[in-house]
Amino acid sequence: MDARMEEKTYRQILDDTFARIDRAFESVDPDVAEVSISQGALTITFDAMHDDAWTERARAGHESQMRKLDALLAAQGKGVRS
Repeated sequence: MDARMEEKTYRQILDDTFARIDRAFESVDPDVAEVSISQGALTITFDAMHDDAWTERARAGHESQMRKLDALLAAQGKGVRS
């Protein structure tokens, strides 16, 4: 069974998803985290914390959540690798 979707549908889902994530960060202080969307890529930038060890813990936590999201999407046949 071919599970591919039309490019137009894919782009609309991508745009809607990116917009939803962007809206979720509207109330976040830009000194803490910022979202940028450019050329089909979403980037979330988190500023360093008060201590290098805490910054590393936060980074590891964010990466762990992204791996979980990637695994969930892959299990649904929607995963994307870059």
